[in-house]
Amino acid sequence: MYAKEGSGSGWLVDFWLKQDGYMPLKPVAAIIWLTHHLFSFFHYPLGLSWYNSWNEHNVFKQIVERMAFIPLFLLFTGSIYFFRNKKNFLLLLASIFLIAVAASALKLYPMSERLMTYLSPFLILLIAGGCQFFFQHNLSLKITGAVLGLLLVAGPLANSVYQVFNPYLFGDYKKSYQREALFYLNSHYKPGDLVYVYWNDLPGFTLYKKMYGFQFKGIIGNDYRKKAISFEDYFTRLDKDFTLLNEKKRVWVVNNNHIDIPVGDYVGQPGWYYKQHDGIQRFHEWLLLKAKEKDNYKPADKNAVSDINVSLMDFSLKPSGK
Repeated sequence: MYAKEGSGSGWLVDFWLKQDGYMPLKPVAAIIWLTHHLFSFFHYPLGLSWYNSWNEHNVFKQIVERMAFIPLFLLFTGSIYFFRNKKNFLLLLASIFLIAVAASALKLYPMSERLMTYLSPFLILLIAGGCQFFFQHNLSLKITGAVLGLLLVAGPLANSVYQVFNPYLFGDYKKSYQREALFYLNSHYKPGDLVYVYWNDLPGFTLYKKMYGFQFKGIIGNDYRKKAISFEDYFTRLDKDFTLLNEKKRVWVVNNNHIDIPVGDYVGQPGWYYKQHDGIQRFHEWLLLKAKEKDNYKPADKNAVSDINVSLMDFSLKPSGK
């Protein structure tokens, strides 16, 4: 679908260009890019990392923490195994990866996380071949292969068990509480309540509203970013949307805490809105000047932080100290 309908869309090409989804054409930059994407591939979508810290920016420490050198080494031995035993199969695998890289370099299809999932089976076959390589030799190498195989799956297995007892970790940084937050709203909704949906959570709200038929309807907020010339102008315009909420005691405000750009928009435009990347924070601060928060959705696990904000606001009360 991307290649058929999206590859020619200027905003989509611009988005993936800024997200490092396309391989650069300069040799040195291309090698660095391929290395980075290969190690990232081990983490997601393959899920082979032992441990991952998003606060760690040292590349070498990340590689050690994720134990990424194990699948990398098995890729190398897997290539040797197939070269010796099934050259045609290795050529087929190589062709698939070369096509993917070429499509990226030509800006026809990006290589980034879930968009590379289709390559997973082929990489797994190479890694499996890397384990098989050791079982063609003497006992000591067979033991080495068995140990490497166990080390390869030890991290993912341990992480899976840990996530069973700590569900909030499931999905890692991609975990979303959209469903849970809207179910919380639905269960606490009372007749006469109003629900205001900020523009940045419209896709998620629309999807789950259609799927589950919640008892409430949403007032869809307008997106004034392209009409306004500053945050002052933006909130002056947004203030008009909230006129009908004045003096209302129970208004549920729904917004996304992370997404600040809708599909179809160019990244970083308009410039005044994205200059400090604090548009969502400014909206929260502005909202708390207009009403008092009486309730707020929080994930069941206290260690989790929701990407979706569902707040019950009272617009008849002026917040103290504001």
